[in-house]
Amino acid sequence: MIDEVLKEISNLRNERMKKIYLSNGIKEPVYGIPTKDLKPLSKKYKNNYELALELFNTNIYEAMYLACWITDIKKMTKSNFEDWINKSYCRFIGDYSVAVTLAESPLVFEIANIWINSDNDIKASAGWYAITWHLGVKKDNEIDLELMEELLRQASKEVYNSKGIVLDAISQFIMTLGISYLPLHEKAYILAKEISKLDENYAYNEISKFSEKNRLGFKRKNVRC
Repeated sequence: MIDEVLKEISNLRNERMKKIYLSNGIKEPVYGIPTKDLKPLSKKYKNNYELALELFNTNIYEAMYLACWITDIKKMTKSNFEDWINKSYCRFIGDYSVAVTLAESPLVFEIANIWINSDNDIKASAGWYAITWHLGVKKDNEIDLELMEELLRQASKEVYNSKGIVLDAISQFIMTLGISYLPLHEKAYILAKEISKLDENYAYNEISKFSEKNRLGFKRKNVRC
């Protein structure tokens, strides 16, 4: 089956998009396929754990992306996630693929809490993003308040010593707490204002926009497409 799927992926190649992908840090092998064009394949091969593992191991960017969409979350183990994040060479795979998948797993906090303390920027960023994605879909009463308070305290300390993708990931976490998790909205809003010079007012402005539009408490229907 893997050969059949790889052929289907290859047939969707887009040379113009490939140049854009390469210019943004994505490495060969890559076909330049817009994510929307992969959606039909994600529906066709949905919940195929074994195929997902094979696809991710190809190191083809689009195959790795597709693997995260189609895997059976219930079968994903700690070693699976560790293998995937270790093979993630850029944030497009780490933050927007592997972290998204982890966000739907019962293992999300167990694994993410390890990743956010990593010296590897891609792993640390993915850890924060996994928690952020999780926050954005789960109901407030399904989320441990004490754990969120602890993570907010950690974010408030680490944000001042972080940069690049890790700074962005922590800022996203603070923003999502302020928008989607009402119990800590006020604390997240205050912190977002304090770090406005670090993230160019991103978290603060986004929380303010949702507040002005009376959309605080906003939740997505799902994380993976």
